[in-house]
Amino acid sequence: MVKKTYLEKATLADASTRWFEVLKQAGCFQKISETISTLDAFERITSKAVEAKRAVPHVKTSAMDGIAVRANETVDARIDQALVLKRDKDFIQVDTGDPLPEDCDAVIMVEDLDFLDQNTVEIRKASFPGQHIRPLGEDFAKATPVVEVHKILKPEAIAACLASGNATVDVVKTPKILVIPTGSELADPLGNIPPEKYPETNSMLFRGYLNRWKTEPSIHPLIEDDEALIKEAVAKGMDAHDMILINAGTSKGREDFTTSIIEAFGEVLVHGVSMHPGHPVVLGVIQNKPVIGVPGYPVATWVTLQQFVLPFLEKYYGCALQSRHIIKAKLDKKVYSSIGEIEFIRIRLEETDDGLIAHQITGKASALSSLINANGILQVPEAVSGYPQGEEVDILLL
Repeated sequence: MVKKTYLEKATLADASTRWFEVLKQAGCFQKISETISTLDAFERITSKAVEAKRAVPHVKTSAMDGIAVRANETVDARIDQALVLKRDKDFIQVDTGDPLPEDCDAVIMVEDLDFLDQNTVEIRKASFPGQHIRPLGEDFAKATPVVEVHKILKPEAIAACLASGNATVDVVKTPKILVIPTGSELADPLGNIPPEKYPETNSMLFRGYLNRWKTEPSIHPLIEDDEALIKEAVAKGMDAHDMILINAGTSKGREDFTTSIIEAFGEVLVHGVSMHPGHPVVLGVIQNKPVIGVPGYPVATWVTLQQFVLPFLEKYYGCALQSRHIIKAKLDKKVYSSIGEIEFIRIRLEETDDGLIAHQITGKASALSSLINANGILQVPEAVSGYPQGEEVDILLL
């Protein structure tokens, strides 16, 4: 059995490796495929490569408005000696996208024509075979790849699938994730908030990011700090969902039940990761499905989503769900950090005459403003106590 860690200092790397290894053994990364209408497949992720069932274009077509001709009959056209062509005998008028007449092999665009009358044109330049023609299969030849496996079906990919005769596509089944917000101190943010309560808003963090990361989130109604009620929600939700996120109750307080609830149904693998914010995160497994006890402060919730939920989903889908662009910037002030834990420092980047400057945004893990005003993250490793003013550091763009 994997050793369990309770509010200890498991490193982020060790915690991730331990949790993901158990999830792999439990089959959590085995992709379930389903076939759906291509019209309904926007932003879904392919489980199989899509191949062209027909060529695109499926016939030779004109790439320009003009006339279709036989190129060898235009060789005498010169700047100083116009060649006269007659409709139906020497040319057929075509528009962009029209199928190329069978006995023609070139198109002269309308800008290079002088119409003498409705049925007669002059040209002063010879054409060549293939001129202004889209050949059969120019975009996709039949039976060639249109979209690779594990690719996000963006609008252009949907268009290509339809153009190549694919009325349906095989995609990875969308994971269903249950979010259970807990806390007797919380209340509906749209209702009247009494002085002793705080608005429950982490649900919006979960809903927004889980939608962005191509899952199907369900937000359970807020539950007070009652172990039996939370346990009941987990029991009822387990069969219908692929992952459960229990928000708050992850520390060691008298009303922190998340760890014991996960243990009651499954196994706690990690309780406590050496990162800030987000130290009291709980990583577990129930019925071969991932379960996370997510710390309650908003920034800690955000860090847990980024460090555990997003990597899990990317492993499941087999592709990146979020860009990770790293840039260099100089710190405007000295940055302090605690030895022994990774710190995720919110950064506001400013373009100046001296280059890109990184300003640390101060604020506790409870401060949503520190996320709203940040456009970058500075990740300080466990072995580093900080950086001096003016140090050039790597910033992850948000």
